[in-house]
Formats: sequence, structure tokens, C-alpha cells
Amino acid sequence: MLPGVEAVRSLDTVERLRVFLDAGGVVVSTGVLPSLTQDGEDVRAAVERLAEDPHWFHYAGEPSWDRARAAVLQALPGRFHVVAAAGSGQLWSRYGADGTGVRVMLFNDGDDEREVGIVHARERCRVTEWRAVDGSRSAPTPWLTGPVRVRLAPHQVRLLHVEIDGERAADELTLLSGWWFRPVTQDADATCSWQPIMPFDGWQAQGYPTFCGTGEYRIDVEIPDDAVSSDGWDMPCRSVAESDGVPV
Repeated sequence: MLPGVEAVRSLDTVERLRVFLDAGGVVVSTGVLPSLTQDGEDVRAAVERLAEDPHWFHYAGEPSWDRARAAVLQALPGRFHVVAAAGSGQLWSRYGADGTGVRVMLFNDGDDEREVGIVHARERCRVTEWRAVDGSRSAPTPWLTGPVRVRLAPHQVRLLHVEIDGERAADELTLLSGWWFRPVTQDADATCSWQPIMPFDGWQAQGYPTFCGTGEYRIDVEIPDDAVSSDGWDMPCRSVAESDGVPV
């Protein structure tokens, strides 16, 4: 975590951030990005270049704990984790490995139904549920591919065993940062410059308070050499009012 500070101790601090990112680390920063060292040396450009790394997540304000946690977990491919859809109240989750998989406890401490995704790092899995009311266990599900989706009613507890099998699954890259945006205008002679943007916060809160129309988003993606994908890569994007286009 990098709090909003205008100055870092020295150039060595910036270099340590670079080494940390190159080693697969994740940086979450808030507020302003550092622009100077304590000795007055200018590091603005160097820090801004580092912040373009897909594993650097910057928030101009103070992010919610859920958003910061999701950013870090989604930037760590191959790790077992639980991702919850938005809703009121706290979602509690605990999990731990055993001999064949992972035991998971989920508790929806809210008044809304919640959907939860259980993400694992293998080709397939199957799920058994233990019912706390009578101590019985369900039969295992058929073998499933991809994340396991679970629904929880308000104030419901679910106890699951996720048995995982197979080779390491293809890596998933969640593109939360590194995006650029520009408005599309009707004037053929007018050219709007590309500006950095966070895709989930809306452009009205990021420098375009009165703009209403069509916008273009751009991102450069570098796929690691050791990323696993036998069938190539897909880029799924949700449609927004049937107006999205995704050239790749």
C-alpha cells in the first residue's frame, strides 16, 4: 500500500517499487502520486510510468476496503480466492486446504441475496456441501470448469468442500488499471486527446462532468511469457446499452 504522499525518501525508493513490480508484486496507491524526493529530485515521470503497470492500482480518493481487496486478489493469478457481487452487509468467508481441495465457509451477513464466485487455479473442480442443520453431506457435483458460482440468501451460512483436479488452469488477467479514454465528437476536425481513466468510476467523476455521448477506451496488454493458455486468449466485455465495440 502506498498512501498519498508528494515526496519519497530517495531515488532508491522508486527503484525498489520497480523491482517489486517486476517480481510480481501488487501496488495499491491512493491520493496523489509522489513527484519529488526529499532532496528535491523530480521523480514524477518515473512514478507515472510505474503506475501504468497492470499490477499498480491507483485511486485518486480513498478506495473502499472491498475494492482494494478485490484489486489485489484479482491481480494474483493462480490463487484460490472468493469474489462477491455487490450487496448490502458484510460477506464473511474462511477457507483452508485439506488433502484433496479446499474447505470453504461463507456467511451472508446482509439483507440482500449475494452471488459469490469461488476461483481456483486448476482445470476442474467438484463441490460437496455440508448441511449444518442436520450434519448431512450432499453428493459431489459433476466436475465443473471455471469459477464456482454460489448464491446465498440473506443471513445464510454455507459450508462447502471444493475438490480440485487437473493441470494449472489458464491465467486470467483482470484489466482494472492502465486504461485510457477520449470522448468521440461529431466534429471531424476536432481531436480529443487520450487521458488516463479508471473504467469502473465513470467518466463524469474523472474530468468530464458534463459529457454525454460515446467514449473510446484503450489499453495495452502484455501477456507474460509463462502464462498458460492452450487455446489462445479471449477478452470478455460486458455490453453497455448495446453500444460497445471491442477491437483487439
